[in-house]
Amino acid sequence: MNDLLLLAALADGPKHGYRLKKEAGFIAGTKEMHNNIVYPLLQRFTTEKLIQSKVVPGKRGQTKREYSLTAKGRTYLIELLSNAGQRNAQSAEDFLLRVGLFGILDRADRLKILEERERSTAERTKRLEGIEREMPLDRYAKEVMGYLAAKTKLEREFVRRLAAREKN
Repeated sequence: MNDLLLLAALADGPKHGYRLKKEAGFIAGTKEMHNNIVYPLLQRFTTEKLIQSKVVPGKRGQTKREYSLTAKGRTYLIELLSNAGQRNAQSAEDFLLRVGLFGILDRADRLKILEERERSTAERTKRLEGIEREMPLDRYAKEVMGYLAAKTKLEREFVRRLAAREKN
């Protein structure tokens, strides 16, 4: 997931490391991605020729290293995004990141991701219904189950709406 977050932060153009760790963190829903994750990944991506870097002047006379996706890196990012798979379809964060980057995917990949997520949320609905049927739940557990069921229903409507747009 960190690979995907960092490469996704570079999708719209070159950035220096500090901005990358802030944007990747924002995408992930945190304040920033830690240096111990960002800089080793940037080094690996550079070695693998997924990104390139260059030194650019800063605003106050200092220099900064700026990173950008290579053609190979963009292809790799698209492969990561389009590989929905069952495991990725079960993660809400992974799914929303992919939807947020639908603009760089083709229609077939977008539909595949939406179909995987629909399948995953349908399975979750069945599991929740099974738990409510089979297990004795106190009032607090019933509240949690109701919340999860409503949240899943809302997400399924969201996925269906996106899929309908893709099919038109």
